[in-house]
Amino acid sequence: MTGVQVIKPNELAKRKAFTIPDKMIEIVNELLVENYRHGSKVITILQNEIRERWNNDETWCTKNLDFEPLFEQEGYKVVYDKPSYGESYPASFTFTWE
Repeated sequence: MTGVQVIKPNELAKRKAFTIPDKMIEIVNELLVENYRHGSKVITILQNEIRERWNNDETWCTKNLDFEPLFEQEGYKVVYDKPSYGESYPASFTFTWE
């Protein structure tokens, strides 16, 4: 047996955080600031807004959008909404906090 050990369930979210590129976190942070209105505790960011800011020269990977746990660790509740079959509206992330 090698020195590699099986990851524990309570380590999954923490380890996943290290796979999200810094650029993705920067983009979401920028959009949160731009969309914040004084006194509001709800911000919705369209997935297309994130995509537009991602440099076209870099590989776009939808797994990079799995950033919700990172922001939830900091006190946000993040809900991802996308259209179901037969629906047509833009996918979005809604951030709320106390």
